[in-house]
Amino acid sequence: MFASYAREANTGLLGLTGYRGKVTVTNRGQGPADGWTVALSLPAGQKVDGVEGADARQEGALVTFTPLAGHRELAAGGTVAFTFEVPGLLAGEPTGCAINGRPCE
Repeated sequence: MFASYAREANTGLLGLTGYRGKVTVTNRGQGPADGWTVALSLPAGQKVDGVEGADARQEGALVTFTPLAGHRELAAGGTVAFTFEVPGLLAGEPTGCAINGRPCE
């Protein structure tokens, strides 16, 4: 499994009040994968909002994303993407990203 993070768009006035991020998960294996977990570390005090395409749980600066119910299996060569918003004045990019405990690419 492999994941990549990208800043998809700025939000608010001139992008100063937050952004929307996108993570793409890819199954590079030869067979289907049963689930995945993506963990993002955010700068202190920032919160994730408006998640689409995954379930999210935040504890402090760590946000954990998992597949939506009924969408755990990812076919060989398949991809799935999810988006999230980080509101706030001068919201910062994630400081870390990992999928199933391995760094994102």
